[in-house]
Amino acid sequence: AHRKQVWQTQKSQATLLSPSGHFLIHYDTTGTDAIPTYDRDADGTPDYLEFVAQSFDRAWQVEIDSLGFAPPPDSTGNPLSTYPVFCRRLGGYGFTFFTDPLPGPPGVFRFTSHIEISTDFSFIPDELYQHIATDSIVRDSMAIAVTAAHEFNHASQLGYQIWPAGGGEYEDLWFIENSATYMEEVVADAVNDYYQYLDHFFGGTTLHLAFNNSLFRLYGEVVFNIMLGELYGKTITREVWEEIVNQPALGALDEVLLGKGSSLEQELQRLSVWMFFCDANALPGRFFPEGAAYPLPAMTSGDPRTLTSQFAAAYQGSLPPLAFAYLRLPLTSATDSVGIVLDAEKGPFTWRIARLAPGVPPDSAYPAGAIWSARLPAQQSDLILSIFSGNWDVASRTNRSDYTVHLRSGGKPFGDKVFAGPNVVRPESEPVVRFFNLPPKARIEIFTGSGTHIATVQPDASQNLATWNLRTHRGDEVASGVYIYRVVSPTRTQSGKILVVR
Repeated sequence: AHRKQVWQTQKSQATLLSPSGHFLIHYDTTGTDAIPTYDRDADGTPDYLEFVAQSFDRAWQVEIDSLGFAPPPDSTGNPLSTYPVFCRRLGGYGFTFFTDPLPGPPGVFRFTSHIEISTDFSFIPDELYQHIATDSIVRDSMAIAVTAAHEFNHASQLGYQIWPAGGGEYEDLWFIENSATYMEEVVADAVNDYYQYLDHFFGGTTLHLAFNNSLFRLYGEVVFNIMLGELYGKTITREVWEEIVNQPALGALDEVLLGKGSSLEQELQRLSVWMFFCDANALPGRFFPEGAAYPLPAMTSGDPRTLTSQFAAAYQGSLPPLAFAYLRLPLTSATDSVGIVLDAEKGPFTWRIARLAPGVPPDSAYPAGAIWSARLPAQQSDLILSIFSGNWDVASRTNRSDYTVHLRSGGKPFGDKVFAGPNVVRPESEPVVRFFNLPPKARIEIFTGSGTHIATVQPDASQNLATWNLRTHRGDEVASGVYIYRVVSPTRTQSGKILVVR
C-alpha cells in the first residue's frame, strides 16, 4: 500500500546497510518497534534484519536491474543510490510513504518516498504459507520477501507520474496496486501471498476494471498483469509505467498493447476466458500457469429455458464499461447447438460474447448484434457464456448499459450464407466490418465500387470469423463509398456490398 505523509525526521536506534549498498535499514532493538531477535544462524545479526536486507536487494536486482524500472528518485529527481527502509510495528505488511514532491512543470506529480515494513507478521493466517512451511520464522521471511517486492515497486512508481483524481484520490490506484502485486509474483514466485485476494476480483468482475472500491479487489486484479506477462513478457508493467508519464493508466495500457498488435479491450476480454479455466476447469499447459490454485469466477445462473426455432430473450442484465460477467443458462430442450445473439443498449460495437465449456478450448468471441451458433459438448445441458462490456463510456466507471442474450435451437442461423456487418459502416463509432459464418479455408477480397482490388482479409483462428479494419493493403483508410466484398473458399463463393459513411 502507499500513503501520503508530511516528512518528519525518522528516528531509529540503529541502521544496517544492505549487502548491495542500495538500502539503509533503520531499526530499533527496544521499545514498541523493536525487531525480532531470533538468530538461527548464530552470526550475531538478527535473522529478521538479514531477511529485510536480502529481500530488498532482491527486489532491486529484479525490478531495476532486470526489468528496467527506474530507481526511486532523490529530492532533485535523480536516481536515489541508497533508499531508506524503516522497521516499524504496523497493522499490515508495509507502506510506501510519499514524502516531498519533486520540482517540475504544472501537472507533473512525482515524489520522493520511504518505506516502512512491519516487524510483526503474526496476523498472517497460518494456512496462507502452508504450501511452504508452518514455521513462524519462515513465515516472516516469506512475508518480508513479498512486502519488499510490492513496496519497492511503489517507490519506483512515484518517480514516473501519479495522476490525481480529486478529493485526495488517485486516477490510477487500480494499476498502482495490481502492478505492484505483480512484482510479488515476479520477485518471489514461490510465496503466492496474492492468492488470498483472488476471490475479491474473481467475484467482482462485473465492476469496471479501474473502479477503486476495495484494495483487496485491486490486489486480486494481479491476474491481469500475470496474463499479460505470460503473453508479452514481464517487462510489460514497466512499459506501461513509462507511458503513464504521458497519460493515465487506462490509456497508457491501451497504447502499449496497440503497439503489440492488441488493445486493452481485446486483452480484458481474453482475461474473461483465462479466468474461467481455473480451479477444476484448469487445462495443463494452457492459460494461467498456477490456474489450478485459483478460484472459479462468480457465475450468474438464469432460469431454465426451453428453446424453439425462433430467437427469444433468455437473459437480461447490465454492466459498466470494462467489465465482464459469466452466465449459466440451463437448457431443458435437447439440442446439440444453440443460436445466440447479444443485444447491448450502449456502445454495442465494444461488446463481446463467447461460449465457454469445461475441458473444451474456447470459441471465438462475437460482437453484439452478430448471429452465431455454438455446439454443446456431449452430456452438457447448460450453456455457459461470458459477456464482455468494452470501453463505451470513457468518462464514467459506474454508468451501466443493459444487455439481452437471445437464444434459439438449431444449427447455423444463416445456413451457408455469410453475414457482413455493420452495414452501413460509420467508422467514427464502429471502425471495422466483421464477416460471420465463413466456410472452411475462406478469404475475403475487398474491391472499390469500380472494381479495383484494395484488400484481402483472412479469418481468425476460429476460421468462421474475419474482421476488415477499413484500410487498404497499403494501410490507407478507405473513403466514404460503396465497397464490394467477395468471399472465396474451396466450396463456394459469395459477394455483397458494404456502404462506408464518414
